[in-house]
Amino acid sequence: MDGNKTLSCSITAPEEASTFDELLMRHTLTFADNLKELKNLSTQLYSAAEHFERSYSREDRKQLVVETAKEYVNNAIVNTVDHLGSVAYKVTNFLDEKYPEELREELRRSASVSTTHSGRSMTRDIQPYSKKSKPLFKALFTMLKQKRDGKPCR
Repeated sequence: MDGNKTLSCSITAPEEASTFDELLMRHTLTFADNLKELKNLSTQLYSAAEHFERSYSREDRKQLVVETAKEYVNNAIVNTVDHLGSVAYKVTNFLDEKYPEELREELRRSASVSTTHSGRSMTRDIQPYSKKSKPLFKALFTMLKQKRDGKPCR
């Protein structure tokens, strides 16, 4: 051993903390890591969308590109929803364990108001990406809808 220790912030069940502050810090680091992973998912999805768009325009086997893109989007959506559920579960568990009911309700109300305000700014941030990728996403969502409805994709 070289004496260097690396800390992993992806703690699923925190070890017994010596103080409340230490426990709070561990949960904060875990939550921050989860948010970074979500942000990374967004970057990966935009990169994949650009890749599939380029591939579709160059590739002779367009149906193969479409099928691959559909599979990737399906997996990405499932992973994102799963990840969001995991983050929500961890936050809810932490709040239920450590804070009285009144404080939890106040935090939920505060988070609700914050989400409403951040949603407006997020819409402005997303617009440049959505304009650039709109045709690709429209085609992908149309294909997903057709698949769900049992119709053959064009």
